[in-house]
Amino acid sequence: EIRIRTALRFPPVTALATVSGEAAEAYVGSLRGSLAAGPGRRDDVDVLGPGDGVWLIRAPDHRILADALGSVRRPPGRFRLSVDPVRL
Repeated sequence: EIRIRTALRFPPVTALATVSGEAAEAYVGSLRGSLAAGPGRRDDVDVLGPGDGVWLIRAPDHRILADALGSVRRPPGRFRLSVDPVRL
């Protein structure tokens, strides 16, 4: 299974988070903007989705994932952020 996870870039070889809920689209939009623009531009973090109202955020390791997620201001409304979720 580790070969499959490596090919898909899923944990434990990467860090992964899911974002869902009513304010998820606003949060992910801001995240995409912060990853693509300015001096903090990052191309090592992937934003995938949405699929059934859930976005996947993937990074090479947890430090990079946490830095990316923390670079965005929280939008008004509710959303769920789950790091290394048990189920996708």
